[in-house]
Amino acid sequence: DIVLSTFWRGFPEYVEFIFSRMNLPAPVGCTPGLPHLPEYKAKNVARAMEIKAYLDAHPHVTRYAILDDNPIGNDELMASEPYAALVPHIVMTDGMTGLTESDVAKL
Repeated sequence: DIVLSTFWRGFPEYVEFIFSRMNLPAPVGCTPGLPHLPEYKAKNVARAMEIKAYLDAHPHVTRYAILDDNPIGNDELMASEPYAALVPHIVMTDGMTGLTESDVAKL
């Protein structure tokens, strides 16, 4: 299942259209969308907080990958509990290259 934690979650019809063109299932949900306010962005913590909140609300999710072309949190946050538990699940992609077969193999 695919859960979105992205700017694009605000455009569900477009996301579903793109996913269908790639033969991917429609996303089953979105992270809670914590405020993307300057204080969150400046600290680079919002994405990690959103993902953690989603996982807390869905304890049945035990296998997952976090696919992103940007860090989901700053070094200090990602070294702290409970966010350190997310680190082994992160697959960083290159925003200029996009998703590669090598990235997919890590999923």
